[in-house]
Parts: sequence; structure tokens; C-alpha cells
Amino acid sequence: MGQSPYEPITDLQISPDGVAKQLSDLNPQKACGPNEIPARVLKEIAQSLSQWLAFIFQQSFDHNAISTDWSQALVTAVFKNNNYKKALDFVPHERVLTKLDYYGIRGNTRTWIKAFITNRSQIVSINGTHSSSKPVISGVP
Repeated sequence: MGQSPYEPITDLQISPDGVAKQLSDLNPQKACGPNEIPARVLKEIAQSLSQWLAFIFQQSFDHNAISTDWSQALVTAVFKNNNYKKALDFVPHERVLTKLDYYGIRGNTRTWIKAFITNRSQIVSINGTHSSSKPVISGVP
């Protein structure tokens, strides 16, 4: 890829206001995440929850520590336009990390992203039947 022409970005600072904004923007029509808390509930308690979530997220970022729960996914297969696949599902993690480095995403931010995208697993659900857990070796969540 060659030498990067980009300056490194600064490390992230996660603010309660930013977390509250993200929670407020959730689509209540979407399915629950792994915590099974409906988006509607998260939107309603966004202001009171944002301080604690910002603290947890910042600690995760600062220490490159990813909760095991954040590394597991339940994927529900949905048939769309004769294509179950997304282009990013096939990108090897090392290629993603190389591109991040090239575009100036280095240091703690890159290290946290590496921790987030590696050592992941997923279970696929089709019509209520679940597969066994399998490692995710490519793609981005």
C-alpha cells in the first residue's frame, strides 16, 4: 500500500452527550441486540443511561478490553434480492487493519478496533433453528 499521506487521528473521547445522541437515533423498528433491550426502551432512558455507558465505552477503549458479549453475534439470515452476502463479509481482518493504518487510524484507536474485530464468533439463526458458534475470520461487524 505504500507510505500513508494521512496524519494520525487523535484517540477517541467518548462523551455522555454523544452516547445519548446515538441512543436517541436508534430505530425502534429494528430487532433487539444481544442484550435483548428494545431500542424504544434505550431511547426513553438515553439521558440517564448515557453517563454510565460513556464511562464503560471509554474504559473499553482506553484499555483495549472488549467484553465477551460484544464479541458474539446472533445473525438471522434474511433473503434479499438473490444475495445473502455483503462485500465486507469477505475482507480479511489484516487487510482491514492495514487500510486503517494507511488512512491514519493508528495507535490506541487501531488497537481497539483490532481487539473488536478479532476473536469474534457468531451463531446463525434460520427459522428459529440456531447453528453452533463459529469463529468469524473475515468481515466487519
